[in-house]
Amino acid sequence: MPDRQTRLVALERQIGRLERLTKRLDEATRQATSYQMMIFVGGCILFILLLFVVRWAGIVVIALGIVAFLVTGHYRDKNARGLQRYRVFAKMKKMQLARMHLDWDALPPQLEGEEAEHPFEVDLDLTGERSLHRLMNTAVSFEGGQRLSDWLLQTPENVGEIRRRQDFVKELMPLTGFRNKLLFHSLEATRYTDDQYDESKLLDWLSGEIEQEVARSILYIPLLASVATVVLFVLFLVGVLPPWACLLSIAFSACWFLATQKRYGQLFKDASRMRIVFEQLSSVFHFLETYRYSQNRSLRAHCEIFFKGRRPAEVLNNLSSLARRTMVSQQATVQLLVNSLLPFDAYNAYQLSQYKSLVLRMLPQWLEHWFELEALCSVATFAYLHPDYTFPQILPGTREKQPPVFAASDLGHPLLSEDQKVVNDFTLGKPDEIELITG
Repeated sequence: MPDRQTRLVALERQIGRLERLTKRLDEATRQATSYQMMIFVGGCILFILLLFVVRWAGIVVIALGIVAFLVTGHYRDKNARGLQRYRVFAKMKKMQLARMHLDWDALPPQLEGEEAEHPFEVDLDLTGERSLHRLMNTAVSFEGGQRLSDWLLQTPENVGEIRRRQDFVKELMPLTGFRNKLLFHSLEATRYTDDQYDESKLLDWLSGEIEQEVARSILYIPLLASVATVVLFVLFLVGVLPPWACLLSIAFSACWFLATQKRYGQLFKDASRMRIVFEQLSSVFHFLETYRYSQNRSLRAHCEIFFKGRRPAEVLNNLSSLARRTMVSQQATVQLLVNSLLPFDAYNAYQLSQYKSLVLRMLPQWLEHWFELEALCSVATFAYLHPDYTFPQILPGTREKQPPVFAASDLGHPLLSEDQKVVNDFTLGKPDEIELITG
């Protein structure tokens, strides 16, 4: 197993390679932007000059210029996306290096609103500005960081839960690619804000907005009116009815829409807000849906909720499609015209209500598995960065032979640097013994 120094050297080498790639892509992006400007200006000048001499040559030049401009723009956008990706990965690697060097200024700040309530969490530096929690926590979400804090402060009810977490962390330790990609995609969930992702705000909004589910019956009357319009129009075409007869059903549909519009007055606002929220989470959910879990049993079992049954991406795509449909009738005049012919807003309001109910039912389960995985990855990353650390063994005792209550060799404080840390062996033999440690 590689030691701590090997991990440090590997991280520094990775950071150097990422910085070189970042520099190269930055230069390529700048060059592509310059080339686009040159193509645009040069193409316009050549087009104007050749247009008066040889008209077909000017047309050929402008056509080639457009193609060259689009191709250059494609490569510029591709380089820009790669540049952003490498910058994020470099930042992630630098934070890992900061955790190994105890560089507190380079680490993310502690959880907002964190208060010391446990009797010894401050005394043992479990939480706080320079604490074990801040050193270990790689979670992007507030709840994922809070889950890790709870693990540090609370004793599990049974030994089986401790062993389950240990086995899961051991499985995650060598999966550096998975952990890095999950962190990268989790950062996408907060790209619209500098704050950590907070589940409670989203769920409070969803549960607060769904006061009464929109019934399917709201579609009956406008749908019948639309069918009547079609029938009357057909009868007009065959010469049975006069042209003004078609206007009766259209006028009725318009009046019905104006009378019931308040029922779904928040339609556009709700659809837009839900679409943005799910776009923030789509990167995480899509990664967990499509990752090849192979023989990683614990990880596969934990993430089954993302690729079995109703997938988050499916809900996201349908919701985005609904949001795009509502954009058609944002203008009041267009909205009235469309809904006079079709039950457009009534149908969208019903669909939106159904999706909000589905989201409220499924989202807590998706988020719960994500938060748990973030906390587990925090522990796995800490264990990966410190290969010399060991997992504690919990041994059952018998009436004839009881193991020590606590026994450790080369025990040192994780918040002290390697050159300052002094390790010692320590054993607590009996349950009723008390040891005072000073320093």
